Amino acid sequence: MKLDKRLRAIAELVPQGAVLADVGSDHAYLPSALLLDKKIKYAIATDVAAGPCKVAQTTLAMQGLTKSAEVRQGDGLQPLKPNEADCIVIAGMGGNTIMEILAATPAVAQSAAKLILQPMQVADRLRQYLVSNGYAITDEDLVQDEEYLYEIIVARPSENSVSHYSEAELLLGPVLLAKHHPLLALQFAKQKGILQRVLDGMEQSAGAVNTEKYVKIKKLLQEVESLEKC
Repeated sequence: MKLDKRLRAIAELVPQGAVLADVGSDHAYLPSALLLDKKIKYAIATDVAAGPCKVAQTTLAMQGLTKSAEVRQGDGLQPLKPNEADCIVIAGMGGNTIMEILAATPAVAQSAAKLILQPMQVADRLRQYLVSNGYAITDEDLVQDEEYLYEIIVARPSENSVSHYSEAELLLGPVLLAKHHPLLALQFAKQKGILQRVLDGMEQSAGAVNTEKYVKIKKLLQEVESLEKC
């Protein structure tokens, strides 16, 4: 089964022999591909809505995978029990939604050896949530697919997680920075562009440029530019 670039990158991060929980699985393409490649031994695909669950069941049936995978309907991690999956994937959702899912069922999230998270927005807030709530960020990846640049965050439960990342590091990705990811230049350009557009908008108002928010964003942009020079 052929996966797009985003899902292929996520698949590469799944450990060999894992029991995988794919939250918000939709068509169940990811677990199907991993099972067909014999990379995982079992998969649980979940979705909050009945429609996607039915589609996922159809995909698994068409691939002859119904004995090595199941589909469960439910919100977030609620269909799962602690220690049922040793790798949990939550991809293609907003960062705030991913945080809500992890916070709603912490016993399940903390029981997994590996979390693979792919937020569509506010990845910096998700990183801050992780390091503030007992997780360590162990790996990160960037995937470019046409005009989109996707961020993938890998985390695990840890009592010694780093909690002193700067705002710029959280925005750009501390592991991406540390390993000098090949697409890091695109990440710098993307994040600088977002910050600059916010500043440009605020500068249309005389009152806005005197606010704490404006000063904070301008300082963050300068920190990002400083990291880029390094």
